[in-house]
Amino acid sequence: MLPVYVLSLRRNQARRREIKSHLEALGISFEWIDGVDGRQLSAQERSEFLSNERQFFAKGPMSDGALGCLLSHRLAWQKIVSDSDNAALILEDDAVLQPETKDALSRIEMLAGRFDMIHLHHTTKRPLIGNFDISETQSLSLHKYNPIQLVAYVISRNACEKLLKLCLPAVFEVDLLCQRWWEHGLTTLTVDPPLATEIGGTSTIGYPSIPPVWQNDSVRHKVGRYFNRRKASVMKRYLFHRMSADVMSRLASD
Repeated sequence: MLPVYVLSLRRNQARRREIKSHLEALGISFEWIDGVDGRQLSAQERSEFLSNERQFFAKGPMSDGALGCLLSHRLAWQKIVSDSDNAALILEDDAVLQPETKDALSRIEMLAGRFDMIHLHHTTKRPLIGNFDISETQSLSLHKYNPIQLVAYVISRNACEKLLKLCLPAVFEVDLLCQRWWEHGLTTLTVDPPLATEIGGTSTIGYPSIPPVWQNDSVRHKVGRYFNRRKASVMKRYLFHRMSADVMSRLASD
């Protein structure tokens, strides 16, 4: 079966026991990836990891938790590349998988080379695009507006290599970075119905309830954010149909 990596802070033993018991009950073997606690990073480390360009894209600076989350996923991507895995499943420590997940993963593994990322979790109410069956009950689809969360996803080594080149210095949170397919060329599929949910509460490598804001936000930054949002919207609309046709063609190939 695909390698499975679970992102979790080493100090959170209660959460680790919970997800370990859950995965063992499903017969899914895994490895820990010790997450990065963004609150423990020094000012110098934050300066090295963060890009000043963010203010032209986001309403506020990246929180310590969000930076730690990005660095944690980055460790998993590095592991996949260094181990030469064709693809792997990455789980955050609040993921809950359905009993049929193990079977679905074996079917997804047979599609290696035909996808970049596949989400096992989504909560969108928007319509899904396309329909590629992987079992009698599950199919792979596209979101015109990709799900943001990275609770549980399968990612290819090629996608890891691309994201490792783009993730630092950080402009976007890791989930927002992954969904900007019109820039990095990686496409995201979703298993429907979803195979993963969340325990509830807050992930130990997650985001704060109150996001930070810029202390010095100039008109230049605000205008930049406006035009970058408009540019992203135009690019998504212009390229989506071409991208979706390419993805479904890749999945259907022999």
